[in-house]
Amino acid sequence: LVAFDKCKGSLSASELCELTENYLKKRYLGCQVKKAPLTDGGEGFVEILTEAVNGELHSVSVKNSIGEFQSANIGIAQVADLPAVVVSYFQLPENGKLGIVEMAQSAGLADLAIDRRNPWKTSTYGVGEMLKEASLLGVSAILLGIGGSSTNDIGLGALAALGASFWDQHNQK
Repeated sequence: LVAFDKCKGSLSASELCELTENYLKKRYLGCQVKKAPLTDGGEGFVEILTEAVNGELHSVSVKNSIGEFQSANIGIAQVADLPAVVVSYFQLPENGKLGIVEMAQSAGLADLAIDRRNPWKTSTYGVGEMLKEASLLGVSAILLGIGGSSTNDIGLGALAALGASFWDQHNQK
């Protein structure tokens, strides 16, 4: 069994598993290798989970944590294709689609140069855009991975992207 999470800033979980499998098969002729890329909710969450359930990736354009547009992926899986224990645990409907969204794809720390990392100037707005895009794809539920974030806005940016408004103590937006 080859099971790795990513090495932030260098290789993805899938790349590490693939490299290890290739090495083991060359070193130990005839060995059998089972790859199981891991995710903690950060980088790779969408791809790993979507691939594991034979789902589809949909590319969308959203704002990153500093307001620049970039491409992000949303995974779509058929609930009927998920293991029964997953459907039960997450209390999903028996049919429909599950949207798989990863915070790190729009508000990821690894995507920002060190000199641009400032949690006072970053936002989860793009996460809200991804959630909205997932809903437009007709999902019944959304699974959101929240690792790898470059922001600490407690999700207010995401809520703003979904239409929420906020006021200060002086009733100012």
